[in-house]
Amino acid sequence: MRRLFLLALMCALAPLAHAQSSSVADLVQRGMAAFQDGRVAEAIRLLEQATDSPEADAEAYYRLGLALRARSPEQDIKRSRRAVARAVSLAPGNPEYLTAELEALRDESGGFFIELLRARERRQIAERLLEMDSTNAFAHEELATLHIAEYYRYRNAIWTSGAGFDPVGAFTSAEDERLADKPELDGDTGAGGLGDAEFDDPAFAEMDVMDGTNLATREAAAGDFAAARGNQFNLGLIRNLGSGSYTERADQARELALVHIRASLKSDPRRRSLYDDVMRLAALSGDWTLAGAPLAEMFVHFPDDPNMWLYLGLMNHRVGEWEAAAASFKNALEKMSAEERAVFEDLTYVLSPDQEKEYRASPEVYAARFWSSRDPRFLNPFNERRLEHYARLTTADLLYRSNDLNLPGWQTERGQIHVRYGVPKEDLIVEGDIGVVLERYADRNESFNAPEMFGLANRFNIWDYGDQQFVFEDPNRNGEYALYSPPADLFGLNVRGIDRMDYVLRARSAFRTNPERYDFEVPGREVYIPALVSAFRSSGREAEVYVHFGVPLAPEATGRDGTIPATIKTGAFLVGTDNVLLAERRKTLYGLRTDQVVPYKEVRLWVGSEQVTAPPGDYEVSVEFETANGTVAGVHREAVEVPDFTGTDLMLSSLLLAIQVEEGATAGPGRVQRGDFAIQPAPWGVYTVGDPIAVYFEVYGLGLDNGQSGYDVEAQLIPKDRSRGLARLAKRIFGGRARGVSTSFPAQGTSEEARQYVLLDATGQDPGVYTLTLRIEDRVSGQRTEREVDLLLE
Repeated sequence: MRRLFLLALMCALAPLAHAQSSSVADLVQRGMAAFQDGRVAEAIRLLEQATDSPEADAEAYYRLGLALRARSPEQDIKRSRRAVARAVSLAPGNPEYLTAELEALRDESGGFFIELLRARERRQIAERLLEMDSTNAFAHEELATLHIAEYYRYRNAIWTSGAGFDPVGAFTSAEDERLADKPELDGDTGAGGLGDAEFDDPAFAEMDVMDGTNLATREAAAGDFAAARGNQFNLGLIRNLGSGSYTERADQARELALVHIRASLKSDPRRRSLYDDVMRLAALSGDWTLAGAPLAEMFVHFPDDPNMWLYLGLMNHRVGEWEAAAASFKNALEKMSAEERAVFEDLTYVLSPDQEKEYRASPEVYAARFWSSRDPRFLNPFNERRLEHYARLTTADLLYRSNDLNLPGWQTERGQIHVRYGVPKEDLIVEGDIGVVLERYADRNESFNAPEMFGLANRFNIWDYGDQQFVFEDPNRNGEYALYSPPADLFGLNVRGIDRMDYVLRARSAFRTNPERYDFEVPGREVYIPALVSAFRSSGREAEVYVHFGVPLAPEATGRDGTIPATIKTGAFLVGTDNVLLAERRKTLYGLRTDQVVPYKEVRLWVGSEQVTAPPGDYEVSVEFETANGTVAGVHREAVEVPDFTGTDLMLSSLLLAIQVEEGATAGPGRVQRGDFAIQPAPWGVYTVGDPIAVYFEVYGLGLDNGQSGYDVEAQLIPKDRSRGLARLAKRIFGGRARGVSTSFPAQGTSEEARQYVLLDATGQDPGVYTLTLRIEDRVSGQRTEREVDLLLE
């Protein structure tokens, strides 16, 4: 009878259980529909009802986790992770649930130990996924991300005595070891780094935890905080005191990251985030060959993604392909939203507070003047400084973005400094006991002293630009570096130099006094371009300005049929205030004429000249050239003064040093025609002892007597007088300057203008720098004038 009763009860409860199960499935279905329609709050409510049921299955928890993770006012990352973890516990073999748990672990942030635990969990889940499917793109990407983070942390790290880290083996999974054996990995990928064997060294057992920082400890205790900190942040001292580096460990992490990236791209080239990983690794390592093939793949799958064009621009810029970089950045800006584009157009990231006020008053006018004044070259249609700005913004977001704070890279402290000043000359991460002594001070209240373990845990990133330094700290060891500032209580004590060690204040000061920096480097090999500028009177108020220059030729460059087979671009530019371009002469030469080549002792120069006109005033002349493939280039800039030749007093033109002056001839290519004279300029101003030195000049404002002018010409070449002040004045008054060579002659004409040249013979003179002085005395008016120019005898 009892058995019959139990059987009847089970039969009665079976429909109820089925109804409950159906109710859970129905709630999940309705929740999924609401989620797909964007009704996230309703979806969460329905899915919570489903998971509250004792019949809730793994799918219900999984869907709830997805809904809680979605960006909305109801987003709750921690609850999302718990829901997904419950789904995994109910169905541990489901790869979809494992992938969701991996994503949830990525989103949840914490301190160093939390991050370390999360990283281990993520690694373990990725390995489980690869055990189920060795081509799982998400799992490969996860391992690549972890290895990139490890490479980022250790690529330029040094360890000072007293600190230790997990051996490399703890960070290398069985899956990594299996992949490392594949032929895709070049070179040795053994454990390396600071492995277990190194910690067994007897020297480590005897090492004092404060070894290498005792001097700083004594100085801090004596109250000289600046001296103590100066010892700590002195890069040379740090390297000398360092007990080890992590180069091998970083190299291994980089290679493993590459293996996983390639495997993930092969399985799923449409994984958008993979391309961010590739670019991050390329930017960190400086090896831009890593980015070429992946970016070609990204172009296929994401042709309208602005970041794809930014990445192409960054890669091309870093390898010196500036024309391609300019085109890529232009495409990126065109494809951005107005909000995205505003970041790249906003100059406040590189201005001082005072400059920012002026910029706000008239953004477009200020920006045009700003970029023009910082353009280092005019030969190309793009502005290299502007391209560098775009490259820095892109790099800052790749390397210094804060996911925990949801800040783009250019808004973090390291990112701001990178955008202003670029890549530092030295970038060092210091691990170990450096943090122990930084805040120790004898008179400090002991309650303010943090436990030694926190000093040992802190790490520092030192950026050194040569003339300025920035120090960042990462006390939580989660990669969120911030400018170092001493604890507030130390400012209330009589501690010497405390303010000088506050890098927050130092950064603000730098932003005010030196808000940005850019040191231009030509692509390829840079060569010196000699140039000479001469000015002469014209028929109007403006002067005729000639720019003479020489392009150095490679020793193997030889001509055939009167032409050297080379293609180069040349340009001569007259630049005014704020780097505004006033006049330009550009040429692309397909072959160089051999009759324009001038041989010197050390080099052969192909000599060219360009002419512009300009009113009197102060200018800058820029002479530029570049080979067609961009492998050799040069820039010559110098300040010049264009005289006012419109007056009536006696005056001289510029002295044009020449190799040859022919009267009654027509100037050929590379020569200058002035009246009846054809002049071959000597832009280098270098002559061989014994060769004639030719100088062309013009005289204006000569007096006329019965339609005739008469004047005396004197040219003197003497060793350059390097004395200064009173000594130089005494030499002029009492004599004593070194003897040289000179020539003089009378001249006459029928005009108040005259064109002339002189030849000097420097045979017997010693090699060296000489000053050539030309004097004119007008016999009609009695006026005198003179000019000087330096040259070299070799």
